[in-house]
Amino acid sequence: MDPRQHGRITRQRNGRVTHPTGIFWRPVHIGGMSLILLVIIGGAAGVLATRLMRLDTDVPTALAIGIGGALVGGTAIWTVLKLASWLSGFVIVAIGAVALIWLWRTYGTRR
Repeated sequence: MDPRQHGRITRQRNGRVTHPTGIFWRPVHIGGMSLILLVIIGGAAGVLATRLMRLDTDVPTALAIGIGGALVGGTAIWTVLKLASWLSGFVIVAIGAVALIWLWRTYGTRR
């Protein structure tokens, strides 16, 4: 390790973060959002949702509902985005195959 970087957290070219102890770690992301941000936003959303739904709960319960909803929602949106990505790739490939068949039928076979 470079002596000038002793005791500092550094980011390498491959995106890994190096801690001064030499441990590699990456922030946890769910649905494209960091876990810490997801918990904070989820807690606020839980308090707001319990007030909008007129659910009589204390603040810790409202926070727990929001955090749980954020984790479930974040996982669900991540799954939907991955599936949509896979399906859109499949559609693009199918369109490319249809275009290739059309070109082959139009210009490839001259009888």
